[in-house]
Amino acid sequence: MAHLVVGTSHIVLQSSECLVCYSRKDGTEQRINVTRAEKFDKDTENNIVACGLSPSSEYLVACDNDKQLHLWHNNQQSFELISTRTLQRRCMAITFTGDSRNVVIADKSGDVFSYSLKSAQDQSILLLGHLSMLIDLLITPGNEFIITCDRDEKIRVSHYPNAYNIEGFCLGHTDFVTRLSLVSGYEAILISGGGDGTLRLWNYRNGNQLQVVQCSEFFKNTREGDSKESCQTVHCMKTATLNGFTCIAVALDNLPKILFFKLNDVNGIIQSEFIHEIQTTVALWDMQFDDLGRLWVLLPDKSRPLVCFYLDNDRFTEYFSVKAADASIIESVTANWDLLKPSLAAESPYAMLRKVKVDNITDYFKRKEDRIQKKKAAETKACVLSKEVEKDVEAASICKQSSSQTQSSNEPELKKLRLQNNTEK
Repeated sequence: MAHLVVGTSHIVLQSSECLVCYSRKDGTEQRINVTRAEKFDKDTENNIVACGLSPSSEYLVACDNDKQLHLWHNNQQSFELISTRTLQRRCMAITFTGDSRNVVIADKSGDVFSYSLKSAQDQSILLLGHLSMLIDLLITPGNEFIITCDRDEKIRVSHYPNAYNIEGFCLGHTDFVTRLSLVSGYEAILISGGGDGTLRLWNYRNGNQLQVVQCSEFFKNTREGDSKESCQTVHCMKTATLNGFTCIAVALDNLPKILFFKLNDVNGIIQSEFIHEIQTTVALWDMQFDDLGRLWVLLPDKSRPLVCFYLDNDRFTEYFSVKAADASIIESVTANWDLLKPSLAAESPYAMLRKVKVDNITDYFKRKEDRIQKKKAAETKACVLSKEVEKDVEAASICKQSSSQTQSSNEPELKKLRLQNNTEK
C-alpha cells in the first residue's frame, strides 16, 4: 500500500518499491531506491514498509522488508544517504522526537527502539515493550510522553525516555487500535481510532475517555463483497488547526469517503462534532494535512492519484488554485503512476490484525451431549439384556419345577409296575 508524507519543504510518496521526493519550493523530483542487505538476493524484491520526515524536514527515514533502517539527510538540494542500520524486527510505525535528534521505531514484536539521527554509530536504545504487536506510536510535545497502541486494544502512556515509568493506560477499544493523534491547542487530549470503527477522545494523563464516535454509522452503503469487519476499521486519521478550530479527518478501510469533525470546548467539556463528508473516486491510500491546513489525499486512481482539499466556510473543497510548485507535484505524481501501480496488489494490513474468534465451547457441549446420549443408550441396552436374562432364568426355573412335580406324581405307578415285573419273573 502506498503512503504519503507531507513536510514543510517536501512531499514524499512511498510506493512498495521506492520513495519519490518532491520539493514544495520548485516542484523538482528525486527518486530514491533502497539497497538490499548483503544476505539477500539483489534480484529479488525489497518492499518499503514505512517512511517518515523529521519535523524540520532535515531527515528522511525509511524501513524495508529486510529489516533495514535507511537514513537520508536533506542538504537543501537533495536527500543524501548517510547510514543504513539493521533493525531487530520488522518496522510497524515511525515517529520522531520534537528536536529531530532521534527517530523512534515500533516493531512487529512489540518493542520500541530509539535511533540517533545525529550519530549513525550510536547503538539503538530499547525504550519499552508490549506483549502484543505495536501498530502506531507518537511522542508528545516537549518529549514528555511516548504513547503506543497495540493489537490487544491497549493504549499505553509512558514517560520519555524512561518509558519503564508508565503514566497510565487508555482502555476502551474493543478491537486493535490503528491510529493515534494529538490535538494542538488542547492539553492532554488524544484521539484514537481502531478496528472497532470508533473514534475516541481521551485525556491521556488520567486515562479518562471523553467521547466515543461510531464512524461506521456514517457509512450506510458499503460495496458489494465488503465484509462488515473490513468496512469498520479506521484506516487514516489526521488532525489540524484551521481557522481557530481543530479539524479531524477520518477515513475507514475500503470505503471511498472522508469524514470531517471539529472539536468544541463547551464549559471545559471537549466533544467532537460532525461537519460533513467528501466522496472520493476510490477508497484512499493515505492523507496528510500540510502546514497551511490543506489536506493532501493519495488515491489508487490512475487519472487523479493526488488531490488537494482546503477549508472553505467550514467545508472542504478540492483546491484547484494551488501554487505552481504544488501543481507541478500533482502533475508529476499523475505522470509517475507506474511507480504507484505495484501498490495496488498490496493486501489490506488489517486482515492479519483481526483476531479469529474460535467457538470451542459449542463444540465441547456437543461432544459432551453425544457422550451422555451414548452412555444412556448403553445403559438402556444393558437393562433390556438384563431383563431378558431374568425372564430366561425364570422360565427355566418354572420348567424345572414343573418337571419335578410330574416326576413326583408318577412315582407310585412306577413302583407298582416294578413290583409286577418282579412277580412275573
